Amino acid sequence: MRGHLTNEPMPSSEFKDIRELASDALAFRSRLEGIKQANRSQEFDWYPYDPFELFPVLTSMLREERRQFAELAGAGPILDIGCGDGALSFFFESLGCRAQAIDSPATNYNRTLGFQRLKAALGSAVDFEACDLDSGLDLS
Repeated sequence: MRGHLTNEPMPSSEFKDIRELASDALAFRSRLEGIKQANRSQEFDWYPYDPFELFPVLTSMLREERRQFAELAGAGPILDIGCGDGALSFFFESLGCRAQAIDSPATNYNRTLGFQRLKAALGSAVDFEACDLDSGLDLS
């Protein structure tokens, strides 16, 4: 089912080609922009860069079996390192993927307040781990 928030793995029949995924990413970006407009705060500014600009690059770069996103993602979580406001984490979660977001509040654009605000607004279950990658990352 499209657009749901869950930690279940993405069904293999959905979003097989990166082109379809890119199209859905644009729709999700619009949804997030609406949420950001409705949740403006004087405490912080939203992350100013567009992580969804990744999808046109992937669409032109990925070839043959690498275009099959569901197979690439598998059942494991998708790791979003340096997640900013978590846009990609929340997008993949909306597709049914498990997502794990990592960032350092000390160096994050808005101290991860944007991530926290979007997570609450979406009713998201994306896990967040505060981590300074310069001091190491334990993936176990």
